[in-house]
Amino acid sequence: MSPAPNMESIMVDIARNVVREELERQPVQARLLTVPQVGVYLGRTSQAVRHLIRSGKIERVRIDGRVMIDRRDLDNLIEEHKS
Repeated sequence: MSPAPNMESIMVDIARNVVREELERQPVQARLLTVPQVGVYLGRTSQAVRHLIRSGKIERVRIDGRVMIDRRDLDNLIEEHKS
């Protein structure tokens, strides 16, 4: 006959379940963003984002013909332009 679980082991199991459920609910943040998503991220229009790409201020990543932008490059751009 196995011993009855003690209160501490029950609490540990509950905590593990709560943490696991919370992690499953959190959305995964995409590293690569589309031009419209970058516009929202920076508070600019898609046209302004395309201008930043053409001028070389933001590097693009091409995947299957789609233009994507690395979120880390955007964060670096923001940090570089803080005064």
